[in-house]
Amino acid sequence: TGSGINAEYGGDREIAENNLVQARRSVVVGREATLFLGLIKRFFQDEHVQSARWLRRLEKANADSPLVFSLAGRLARHDGRVADALALYERALAAPHFDAPQLRATINYHIGQCHFAENHWSAAAHHLTTFLDTTRGKIFRPFAAWRAGVALWHTGKRDDIAPLYKRALPWVRAHESYDAYAADRMARFLDTGGFDAFEEAWDAAEGLYEAREERKALQLLDSVVGALKSIGKRDYFAQVSDVFGGCVFLTLFVAVLLLERCLFASYWTN
Repeated sequence: TGSGINAEYGGDREIAENNLVQARRSVVVGREATLFLGLIKRFFQDEHVQSARWLRRLEKANADSPLVFSLAGRLARHDGRVADALALYERALAAPHFDAPQLRATINYHIGQCHFAENHWSAAAHHLTTFLDTTRGKIFRPFAAWRAGVALWHTGKRDDIAPLYKRALPWVRAHESYDAYAADRMARFLDTGGFDAFEEAWDAAEGLYEAREERKALQLLDSVVGALKSIGKRDYFAQVSDVFGGCVFLTLFVAVLLLERCLFASYWTN
């Protein structure tokens, strides 16, 4: 398996795939080889059917594997199947003899993001703050902190947000776009003391879009037109509506790029 992973990171995907195909026969690393091969099939070769077939077999053969079910949850969330992702993540957390604190923390992050996508604010805040309190890594932290603050705002626990954001800002890593975006949003909150009507609607709609709930996202944005007029941001609502209406079939990655590099950059500086 190691040679396949090394080849993949080295940029020779054909060698990686051949090595992993051979490793799948191993009783020692066969499961891990199948996982990595399935990821290559899914994300680089667009062979969704084959990847899904292998993953289902792994789920049946590894009923107590947090790794298998957390990966299955990640793929389901990537496809917008948030309810399926939540069920898979919860099964991963419930696995017996789960002694991997960082994986457990990361699963809490993904569960929190799923609840954020469904606008389940209390659950989102709980799991995202659990992640922040237990992770030992640097990845995800600023973005998780910002979204935890959004969830806390919607639950009414607004006094908890500023201390969280002040603690999180030093975690921002240079040249990481998600960190930079989260830092801008947290800094703006600290400057203004809250989220305005546009931000409330936009952040909730962004979550709904991740869950492939485009129509609900548009309805939510449409409901704040009056409030946007009162704060002088009517033109931005028109931009947002156009983007959501035109991005129904785009990937989440492209949508995030649009949010970060186009709309938000203009909104936060005006």
